[in-house]
Amino acid sequence: MTAYQFASSFVLGRFTCPALAEARDDGGRLVWREWGAPLADPLGGVTAWWSSAAAPIADPIRLLGERLLDPPRGRVARHLAQSYVASNRGGFLEQRITIAFAALELLSWQLAVLEGGADPDKHDKKKGADWRLRALLTNAKVPITPVPAHLSALKAFAHDEGLGDAPKAVAEVRHRLTHPKVLEDLYDRGRLLTEAWMLTVRYLELLILHWVG
Repeated sequence: MTAYQFASSFVLGRFTCPALAEARDDGGRLVWREWGAPLADPLGGVTAWWSSAAAPIADPIRLLGERLLDPPRGRVARHLAQSYVASNRGGFLEQRITIAFAALELLSWQLAVLEGGADPDKHDKKKGADWRLRALLTNAKVPITPVPAHLSALKAFAHDEGLGDAPKAVAEVRHRLTHPKVLEDLYDRGRLLTEAWMLTVRYLELLILHWVG
């Protein structure tokens, strides 16, 4: 039930759970029933990445659910699902960006070190956050491009700061939030944090989906 709740919450972009859970045996007889909502957000205010036109909702729930029930990967899968929902709604933009980026770093470690056997020191200390994000995107065959034109504030920030591509731009915003020196470079640019959050969360959606297959 916990795995089902976290998987469906990731799919819908908010904490959700079945209002009535029950199980029946092969003969259709009721075995158990549980009323309640352990954790659920209000409806509205969030646009889910999933839609019925993309795939049956059971498919991504099953795929992430399998990770959640897999002992070597379950804790990471749960943390990723929780982080995605937390970064998708509620809180300040600064919190959303840092939570999403922390989840990306965890996923990078999981794939490269724990599953891929990479040298932990080289992965963690010799490369920057933008390199690790770029490696995740490359592995998932997500195109690495300049900042999209519709993200005009983030695109202008990348141009002015000499940041080559979109992963570098969002990583730099996260870096300046967690290691602030001056505030003008982030807060005097309208919509910069909003657009950095939008792109970071989009990357997190795609990379979680790739990890679960």
